[in-house]
Amino acid sequence: MRSGNLQPTDRPADALRASLAGDPERSWAEGTRIALGGDLRLHELRSLDLLHAARAPWTDLVQRVANATPFQTWEWVVGFARYDRSQPRVLVWEHVSGRWVGVLPLCDRGSLLPGIKRLELIGARLSDYPGLLAESAWRAACEHSARAWLARLAQRPIALLRGQFEVPPPWLPALPYRVLAQDAAIVVPLPSDMEQLLRSLTKRFRGNLRREQRLAENARLDFHTPTTEQELRAALPVLFQLHQLRKNSQGERGRFHDARWCEALTEIAVALQLSGVTQLTILRINDEPAAASFDLRLHGTQYTYQYGMNPRLSTFSPGRLLTRRMIEEAIGAGMKRYDFGRGVEDYKLQWSKERRAISDLIMARGATMLSAWTLVHQGHRRLLYSRLLKRAYLAVRGRAAAPEPEPPP
Repeated sequence: MRSGNLQPTDRPADALRASLAGDPERSWAEGTRIALGGDLRLHELRSLDLLHAARAPWTDLVQRVANATPFQTWEWVVGFARYDRSQPRVLVWEHVSGRWVGVLPLCDRGSLLPGIKRLELIGARLSDYPGLLAESAWRAACEHSARAWLARLAQRPIALLRGQFEVPPPWLPALPYRVLAQDAAIVVPLPSDMEQLLRSLTKRFRGNLRREQRLAENARLDFHTPTTEQELRAALPVLFQLHQLRKNSQGERGRFHDARWCEALTEIAVALQLSGVTQLTILRINDEPAAASFDLRLHGTQYTYQYGMNPRLSTFSPGRLLTRRMIEEAIGAGMKRYDFGRGVEDYKLQWSKERRAISDLIMARGATMLSAWTLVHQGHRRLLYSRLLKRAYLAVRGRAAAPEPEPPP
């Protein structure tokens, strides 16, 4: 392998190539081009400036890869990179024609131990489907070169990967690893019309839906989906508030306690709205916000990302009313699947039993380090899920929410 500089051309990635050209030492610090042999070149993007310049070729790749998800889009990855303030180490595979054929959005993050950083997928802590994005014809080549590239990162001895469908992911080098947690995503296959889907549900659930529909007929229902940036910016705070109301009523802190995260998600949603990916719907009952769902549409699948509900209006079952509406609109838009995202809650299983396994895993360069970090993670997790700790917290703070459990560094 050899390093070098990219020269500007008249291809779509001109801005990125121009930013990488220049002094070889500076190029290595901000981005690197490696000749893999054959028709591929590998780039490593190591700054937000380079990520900003990559929008056009990245978006073109997302449009060409049929199984790409919203969580692999340029808007999502760059939005999270800004929010996390992490050090990007994004791998990009470019064909000699100038077309991007693969992207692996990695980053360096700090750890509890001074001088040691861990490797993560950008946004994996708050995304459902992170991972390698690649054209099918070039996927094996991307995985092979990713393994070789990552094996050289001797100063990055720990990798923490969340939300992976393959264990271990084929783009990781052959190093010791352990599965930290296993979960599943519930997916609803969508037929051509809503009546056909309803007939596939249990008789009891259909009866509940009919009763809730009759109850709702005695109230004023309004479903609103913002179509402009101004409307979207005005509606997102309603989602944040409803999410916090529901989580606080359950004794949890909720995702939107952090103003920075609210701002970051707003900018991501606005950016994705331009390409028709963002699908936010607010349900009001008798003019009062009752439920909200922030969904994302791409390549025939609608993904539920964040949800909120007003506990004061629970007698109307606003969550189920809104879910039915979202699924009905997804069918009308030609979606083939409705993905509830990670977690096997009862309300999801009422719509479908189809599951997709998801795993979190940790990888280290040696068995000793792997065992040590696994113990740290398990101890941290037990502490955060401790009932005694939660009761003590709620006793001190009253209705204030306990922190949401999050895996350790």
